[in-house]
Order: sequence, then structure tokens, then C-alpha cells
Amino acid sequence: MGIESATSNTVKNILKRNGFDSGPKRGSGTWADFLKWHAKTVWQCDFFSKRVVSKTGRRDLFGIAFLHVEPLHVFITPSTYNPNEAWVLERAAAFKQYIKDERL
Repeated sequence: MGIESATSNTVKNILKRNGFDSGPKRGSGTWADFLKWHAKTVWQCDFFSKRVVSKTGRRDLFGIAFLHVEPLHVFITPSTYNPNEAWVLERAAAFKQYIKDERL
């Protein structure tokens, strides 16, 4: 595609150059307003890694954290050295069960 590096405006510029709107039609209010209105239902999912020292040397350990905006709840999944699709699906199922059990 001829893209040397991606910046925060890369997609916007490609859309504009090809005659498309760069974003959806926005309503009134700010991002802060949106978060206030939807805080009780907004969850964030974050994949993270941590370099650890094990018996076999330094290794990268991977995990997933789910954060609820209001009230603040954090659900951190068991980590793995080998993340793959099956691991992600298991973590998502565990999170879904947590939501159900906690009635969040």
C-alpha cells in the first residue's frame, strides 16, 4: 500500500484521499460526557506482558486484564508463556462467568 509508517492520522488521511468521511457523524457531548453516561456498562480489556526470570532464563509472560469503569472492578486472568487463540477464548469464557457470578 506504500505506507512507510503509521501515525494517528494515517487512516483518516487515506479515507479523505479516497473521498470518504474520516469518521462517523458525532452527536452532542464530549468523550467525558459519554463515559459519565455509560460508566456502569463500560469495560476495558487490556493484553499485557511481563518479562520474568524462570528456571530456564528470562521469558515473557502474557495476561489479560478486564477493568470496569464504575464501580472499579479488575479481573486479571491467569497468565501464560504461550498465548494462542484457545488461551484467549478460555480467558474470555472465565471473564463471562465472572460477570455472571458477580452480577455486574
